[in-house]
Amino acid sequence: MKRGIFILLTLLSTHLDAQKVMIDSLVFIQTKVYPEENSGLQKLSNKLHVVTRESVVRQIFLQEIGDNLDLELIQESERRLRYLGFLGSAKIEIDTIAPGSVKVTVTTTDQWSLEPAFIAESGGGLTGIGLGIAESNFLGYGKLLFGEAFYESDAGTQFTLGYSDPMIKGTRWTTDILLTKGPLFEGIYVGVNRPYFANDEKWSGGINGALENEIQRIFNDGKEISRSNYEGRAVTIDGEYSFGKRYKKRRVGLEYRYEDRVFSEITGETIQELPENEIISATTAHFSIQNYTFTKETKIDRFVRIEDITLGYKVFASIGK
Repeated sequence: MKRGIFILLTLLSTHLDAQKVMIDSLVFIQTKVYPEENSGLQKLSNKLHVVTRESVVRQIFLQEIGDNLDLELIQESERRLRYLGFLGSAKIEIDTIAPGSVKVTVTTTDQWSLEPAFIAESGGGLTGIGLGIAESNFLGYGKLLFGEAFYESDAGTQFTLGYSDPMIKGTRWTTDILLTKGPLFEGIYVGVNRPYFANDEKWSGGINGALENEIQRIFNDGKEISRSNYEGRAVTIDGEYSFGKRYKKRRVGLEYRYEDRVFSEITGETIQELPENEIISATTAHFSIQNYTFTKETKIDRFVRIEDITLGYKVFASIGK
């Protein structure tokens, strides 16, 4: 058993929190996709891949130098790091360097984060073909950037671009942007949110909005028989407050949702009766109770990497108008 793991178990058994052991040193080590380069392909992959930057890992880690060591936060930090899709593994080791003080070493290993995609489909005398690419760790900063082009033989080409930032300028705020443009559909989605960064967080909230313009088609026996135009606007604002013990939470929240849906005819192409226009304005209050514990497993479905499993229960109730 490695020294770091042995010390971690020892500290657990001696109730570290009560002894107020301080973090005296905090070290971050980021390793390449292939720490041991055994082939030319692995060497090339390491050269093309930008290793996750220390600032990203440091922002995820829930303790700082000078803090009293909290083993639950150490374990939660490990889970948060393993949750990131661009990291293959995350390990935190604790070493005693003096009475009452420890050194914490956070080691992460990257995994390949550039994912190309090829799409092909056929049916009803129509064909579709597309290309896409996604980078989930852009320049090592943990940002998601993706694009896609999809051609349909009866409609043309639709383009999609997306961007997701889980930590805007190192803060607890996130943003998601999605742009789509094509012959039949144009849309934009923008969201700015502050999710629960950790179990000790007291509140979450955000605002999300969307604009859509779509040519809707109706088919019968594989043939298009009618077209109509749809325009939609939507915005959602929500906030939630959390209280209680770290893993035994009570949460209360409020959400407001507004949607405006407008349908209109296309001259010479609209045959079917249009749906009614509608405006949705809904306010919802909700309350939840959750009690969680966590465990780790390996080789689930033959995967060697550590899998974090959440156990416990959650009860949720909402009322709205």
